[in-house]
Amino acid sequence: MSSNRNLSIAIISILILSAFTTATIPTTSAIGDPYIIVYPSSVSPGQTVYVRGYHFEPGNTVDIYCDVVDEYHHLGSAHVNWYGRFYFSFKMEEGYPGTCTIIAVNPPDAYTEDIELSYTNPLDQRLVDLIGSLSIVEAKIDDIWGKVDELDSWFGTDGKYNNTTQIIAGSDKVTFPDQLYFHSIIDLPSDKTAKITITILTWNIDSGEFLDFHYFMASVSTGETIADGTNIYPPKTYEFCFKYNLSLYGQANAGSNFTVSYCYIVEYQP
Repeated sequence: MSSNRNLSIAIISILILSAFTTATIPTTSAIGDPYIIVYPSSVSPGQTVYVRGYHFEPGNTVDIYCDVVDEYHHLGSAHVNWYGRFYFSFKMEEGYPGTCTIIAVNPPDAYTEDIELSYTNPLDQRLVDLIGSLSIVEAKIDDIWGKVDELDSWFGTDGKYNNTTQIIAGSDKVTFPDQLYFHSIIDLPSDKTAKITITILTWNIDSGEFLDFHYFMASVSTGETIADGTNIYPPKTYEFCFKYNLSLYGQANAGSNFTVSYCYIVEYQP
């Protein structure tokens, strides 16, 4: 009877030991398809990012990358535990704001999850806002060009600004040859009388060579010599009224030439 009791105790002990042993041994196979979770979904440079993996093959090593799978974008590695899970974290580095793709590589497969790198420099957001406003600016420019003809009509005889002084400005450089030569500077519309302010510079004028203004005043042709054998240097400014047309008239010596450079502003009533 004593031996039966000992046998019963032995059997009970084995059963109890088997129950505890079964309860403490983890499952060694992953159930379901592997996937990763990355959080937080929006981060700033310097913030900690957490990567969690589930249903991976126990014992494997998973490599973590940001955007591109290469040595320059490798964030580190994580070991898959007996439950098919891995845990990994890293500090977000500086980068251009936008989407960042976290890649977990468990050869031959890779698993991805996107996060957003937020704007930390106010200038970044201002640039984005500026780019977004370009379409508005372009539309405004098109609208302005569409009104050019209308603006022109405002200064005509019947326009609402018909009494506004008209201004024409220009500049040029011309070489005078060894023969009489006219160079027209400006023609006025209709029979307008205008005031001109003109600055002239010459070089290579020698003895015997000359340069004149030629214009009309009160329908009478008028000439005025401004250089006779000597250069106009430093530049000299002239101011006078004229009608119809203003020209330069001059002649260099045989086999020679000289050069004239000028700029002007003409004002007249419409």
